[in-house]
Amino acid sequence: MKKDYDVIVIGAGPGGSAAAAILAKAGKNVLLVDKNSSAGGRMRGIHRDGYNYELFPIHGLPFNNSQFDYVLEKIGKQDDAKKVHMSQFGMNTIMYFVTPDGEMTRWDQKNGFDAKFFEALHVPMDDMAGMAKIQKLLKDMGTMPEEEIRKLENTPCTEFVDSYGEFPGMFRTFVLASFGEGAFEMTCDMVPASDMIRLFQIQARGGACRYYDGGICKAFETFANSVEENGGTVLYNARVKNIRVVNSQVTGIILENGEEYNAPVVISTAGIRQTVNQLVGSDKFDTAYVERINSLVSGLACIGLRYFLDAEVLESPQIIYFPEGCLEPYAEFKKMAEENRKPERNYIYLGTTSLYPNCAPKGKQLVYAVMSCMADPQIDPEPYCEYIEGVLRKIQPDLFDHIERREYMTPAQTVSVGTDAVDAHIGGEAYGVANAIGQAGADRPSAISPVKGLFYAGNDAGGFGEGSHQAVDSGVKVAEYIIANM
Repeated sequence: MKKDYDVIVIGAGPGGSAAAAILAKAGKNVLLVDKNSSAGGRMRGIHRDGYNYELFPIHGLPFNNSQFDYVLEKIGKQDDAKKVHMSQFGMNTIMYFVTPDGEMTRWDQKNGFDAKFFEALHVPMDDMAGMAKIQKLLKDMGTMPEEEIRKLENTPCTEFVDSYGEFPGMFRTFVLASFGEGAFEMTCDMVPASDMIRLFQIQARGGACRYYDGGICKAFETFANSVEENGGTVLYNARVKNIRVVNSQVTGIILENGEEYNAPVVISTAGIRQTVNQLVGSDKFDTAYVERINSLVSGLACIGLRYFLDAEVLESPQIIYFPEGCLEPYAEFKKMAEENRKPERNYIYLGTTSLYPNCAPKGKQLVYAVMSCMADPQIDPEPYCEYIEGVLRKIQPDLFDHIERREYMTPAQTVSVGTDAVDAHIGGEAYGVANAIGQAGADRPSAISPVKGLFYAGNDAGGFGEGSHQAVDSGVKVAEYIIANM
């Protein structure tokens, strides 16, 4: 292998693979290094027993005009990762709403946000004052200019929504849960209203529920493959031990097996905290910067179950369960983990990607059933899974008649394929550093580090969006900055 490169990218997850693909296409000599055996990081593909799937559930947002589209077009690979939408196959999102007294209603999105939607939310259509508040909130969110959005970067979603007064039925729960745990994997008391509004506008323009024929992993595999097609090198099953820095300038990397590779530019998607403290060393940064990085709050993690079924049980790729009272604050999630306590009224995502083309054997189905938890790799999954299965017996009881195999999904699994843990009890976030007040918008960590030639990509710095889109967005922006300036 060559030893000298223009750019080294650590991590072939969404952000790293996107950045490497754009740089290689632009003529840069790129080395892409990943600890896994294939691209995708947390969203890497699993190809087993006729299934093509990811370890964790995912539907991308937006559907149209995403940064995924941009990268695929930039590298000329639009046909190698074909996006699909559930509506193409006559499928729709299904939602369940549960009142405090246990009354449960179901809504099928095929009819749009019509009277049945508000009926499911227990919103009386003849409540003119309540409907006026709903309409005003949605209009304001959809039309607010960026200069006004920026003023809300220190305002929690809850405070912004509540400033419109009391909403009828379960509308407040629906909005805040959708744009808290649902969109950012973070509690709505921590997510800034600015991020909620920006994402609402992106969804309004481009739609949601983007997936790919054969799995979303096809996009990341396509990005990584194009690096080699454009003269770069991709090195899998390779862990980076250190990023070399000499006189405040990046000079390359050292792998755990002792191999060294040289480059004046390194992009790390290993996590901003992990990069500073573990790969570079905190002594290479000033004290204030290290303190700032180490103070960053992690997002929540995804915990639950994967079921492999001998029948196509779910009729929708995406089923969401909203019980009233599911808007628990961050402190409550922390307390729940510390007490190893069973959840009582939490938001649940139930879904399958097996209904899409080339994702499962005929007549079979892989089902995800998950909720949020603290990003602790040592967390006990049993209380969470007991709660989840209790809900499934109410909304999808036939699932239990067709289980061939059952697997846990935990923060520890996320660490195994994604960024390494920050410490024994921090790591395994669904996305990474949280989109939270004080570290979102203008306060989001910069992708440009104080060390010359060192950049961050992925969910922790420099991007915006929901999950994998935020990671790809950061990779695009970093790559284009390097092309323009270095």
